[in-house]
Amino acid sequence: MQRAAAAVTDVARTTLGEVDRTFFRLVAADRRSELTREILTLNERLADVSRRQLKSGEIIKIEFNLAVVEFGRARARLLAASRERSETAHELRQLLGFASMIAVLPVADTADQPIIAARLVWPLARAVRVRTFDEARRAV
Repeated sequence: MQRAAAAVTDVARTTLGEVDRTFFRLVAADRRSELTREILTLNERLADVSRRQLKSGEIIKIEFNLAVVEFGRARARLLAASRERSETAHELRQLLGFASMIAVLPVADTADQPIIAARLVWPLARAVRVRTFDEARRAV
C-alpha cells in the first residue's frame, strides 16, 4: 500500500513539473514568436527600401537580392517559431486535459496572473488525479 501511495505522489510531482516546464516553454515560444514577427516586419521594410534604391540606381542587384533572401529567411524563422508555439500549446492542453479547440494563452508577470492561476487550479488538479489514478492502477 505504501508503495502505491509513493508511486502516486511521485507521479503527481512529475506531472506538476511537466506542466511547469511546458508552461514556461510556451511563454518563451510566445515571446520568440513575437520577436520573429517584429524581425520579419523589419526585413520586409528593408526589402522594400532596397527595391526603391535599386530602381533609383543607388544599389546593385546583388544587394537587393541579399535583402530579399533575408526577408525569406525571416519568414522561415517566423513559421518555425509559430510551429514551436503551436506544438507547445498543444502539449500544455494535453497535460491539463483541455480540448484541442481551447486557446491557451500564457500570462506571466502581469496583474492577470492570479486570475489565470485560479482558472488552472481545477484542470491541473484533474490532470494530476487522472495520471496518479492510472499509475496507482498499474502499481497494484
